[in-house]
Amino acid sequence: MAFDMATAVMGIASVMAGIIAVSLTLSAHRRMSNPELLGYVKYLQGVMISLTLFSSWHAAKDIFGLKEIYGPIIEMPEYGLVILTCILLLLGARSVLRMSRVYGFRERGREKPGKGKEGDG
Repeated sequence: MAFDMATAVMGIASVMAGIIAVSLTLSAHRRMSNPELLGYVKYLQGVMISLTLFSSWHAAKDIFGLKEIYGPIIEMPEYGLVILTCILLLLGARSVLRMSRVYGFRERGREKPGKGKEGDG
């Protein structure tokens, strides 16, 4: 398989976007104090890191032709990263469900701590 410039550019662009997203969430994480949101942000960071690692591995595999050298076994880390991402998404969804119990659902939500009824939409 010949080197494909378009694939390389897309791979590098996705890795760069992932690095920027991870750095933005790390910056936000340092500024947050709400424990429920911090828990969710940790899962979000894990998902972004996992996807960035996936993109890095996939780009490197394509750019350097690793599948032709090592065969299909070289794709195993990609499957592992996809599984890790799915697990982190499930844990993040569970975290959101817990937050919904604290802050309530739209129809029957409790007041947010420290806020009165005036000003609520």
